[in-house]
Amino acid sequence: MIFKTLQTNLTNLDERLNLAKKLGYYNLDKLNQALLKITQAKSLDEFLQNGYYDYFYTSENLVLKLAKIYGLDILDELNSAKKLNDEVKKYKNSYIYIDTNFKRNTEPIFMLAMMQGVRYLYFDKKELVFKSLDKQLQFISKVVKNHYKKIKKLPLFGEITGYKFNHLGKSYSFDVDGALQYREIYENVAWIKI
Repeated sequence: MIFKTLQTNLTNLDERLNLAKKLGYYNLDKLNQALLKITQAKSLDEFLQNGYYDYFYTSENLVLKLAKIYGLDILDELNSAKKLNDEVKKYKNSYIYIDTNFKRNTEPIFMLAMMQGVRYLYFDKKELVFKSLDKQLQFISKVVKNHYKKIKKLPLFGEITGYKFNHLGKSYSFDVDGALQYREIYENVAWIKI
């Protein structure tokens, strides 16, 4: 909430030159870049996650300095955002692989490698944080179910037969209805190395 107040203050800013001096910037270009990054961020954790550095400030230092200038106590919100980002980092290697009935015949390997991205289902990893494994699997089940409702067949790879959720070193298989199942799904992957 305090970050939103800070963003509002920066959006409605009249005295840019005065603020630039308070921050130690010698030209308005650096200030404008910093303000643009802050005001475009959806949240404080997103701003910290995307990072910012301009030889004067890191993203965290910039937020602290601006909060001090505007008399805002943002420390608790900053710590919460850092805690959230640390938790999200735990799940950076979690992903959903889409299994199909694909059998390679005459498809060139470069085409398979270029299309490899359609075999992965992307989701917001923030939805996994601070939840039990059961709640995380329920969320993935909904993601899988919604995906299959929309897309039953992948280009080039064919009919979807299941989903594999790789999470913290373990694999969980789901059928097309989002039900957890006990079968092994093997990932078929094509890579081109240049």
